[in-house]
Amino acid sequence: MIETAIINEKQKTLLYISSEKTNIPSNILQGKRESGYLYKDGKLSEWYWQGFTQQNGNRYIYFEPLKLLHLEALFTLEKTELLKRISDIAELLKIVNCKRFIPQDALYLIEGGGVLLLSFSIMELQNTGKNSDQVESTYEKWVRPGFRDEKISVYQMASYIYHYITKEAPLENPDARDDSYKPVPINLYPGKLNPKAGVWIQKVLNAKETDEIQDISTWIEEFKVLRNDFFIENPIDTSVKLESYLASREKRVKKKRFLRKRGNILLASAVSLVTIIAVLASILSNVLAPPATVGLLPEEMLALYYQSQNTLDSELLADCLDRGVKSEAENMVTYLFVTSRTRMAYEQNDGLVSAQEWLDQGKPEVDPTSMIFGITDLEITQLDEDTFLAEYNLWSPSSGEEPDDDEAYTGNIVDQTSIKEELDVRLKKDYWLITEIRRIDSTLVD
Repeated sequence: MIETAIINEKQKTLLYISSEKTNIPSNILQGKRESGYLYKDGKLSEWYWQGFTQQNGNRYIYFEPLKLLHLEALFTLEKTELLKRISDIAELLKIVNCKRFIPQDALYLIEGGGVLLLSFSIMELQNTGKNSDQVESTYEKWVRPGFRDEKISVYQMASYIYHYITKEAPLENPDARDDSYKPVPINLYPGKLNPKAGVWIQKVLNAKETDEIQDISTWIEEFKVLRNDFFIENPIDTSVKLESYLASREKRVKKKRFLRKRGNILLASAVSLVTIIAVLASILSNVLAPPATVGLLPEEMLALYYQSQNTLDSELLADCLDRGVKSEAENMVTYLFVTSRTRMAYEQNDGLVSAQEWLDQGKPEVDPTSMIFGITDLEITQLDEDTFLAEYNLWSPSSGEEPDDDEAYTGNIVDQTSIKEELDVRLKKDYWLITEIRRIDSTLVD
């Protein structure tokens, strides 16, 4: 949703991000703010949102007035304008060295020309708040599972042209997914597309995970060559071929689904009793199972608490906390776990870089879409019988205040925050629990 509102007595443009119930990780509210990008008239510039606002149960980001159009507007443009916009989007993805899928609600057209790409940290926040229908419309029907790096951008560009001609995304129809992820050939649809361009697009859309396809730079150069004759005036009538293809695909898909369903029924019948017993045993085991901290000394339990943050293990983290104890780490761990698993599902890459490994390797440059995260230099000191002091460095994706003009964002910046916390503990039966966490100091290291 694109809205406008008066904030602090000034007109602002608003973009919907998530329900207000979605937690905002602290890294997005602190430190330097990661930039998005504006591409217009052949020039790339950094772009920054200014803050969050909530209206009618929804959370938005707001920024200086900008006339935006949802990406769906791309599919209603006149042909010449479509090709120009496709070129702009491809150039933007090339310049920012994008190696991940861009959800449909993270890319916007600018009225009059140009493209806006939201920052990757905002994309991740959007993803954490999406329901299954929103994931379907912004992710699943657009991306070929298993594609990685620049393959994703090339597939995405081909998908936009496919939708313009066919009025649906390549994988929008479940039959395409069950037919080895092959969409209906674009040249079978009416739309005045040059058959040569259609073959070029379909080669990308039909590619398998292991197939070699061009990188985004090569795709752009090939697009420039094809662009002048991308559409023709008198296309051949292919309606009969389209009907024949759809009928043939329906038979293939029905057979696959039948065999899959029949196989599952037979397998389920063979193991149903074992499964029921296993499930009951698992439930009983989970109910009766002691926490992972049993037998640990309090210092060891606290070390495990911080280790669980590095491994994004929310269950282990919860085992260290007494009932009702609030930990800032819980939101961060949940946020990073969800976003990393979402990326892994669709891109075969979770986008996470261990802070300790990154430091051990001498702080090398990493993919700007990756997130450096982790706790390092942890020291735990006992202050009295049931109170401990934890001192450590937290490395997290940078966000927060817009940098000064001479301090522009140039890629994946990571914040180093020096933190001191006091933790109270208590012994319950044969394991220790954290009963209170007090943040004593939190300093952003320059």
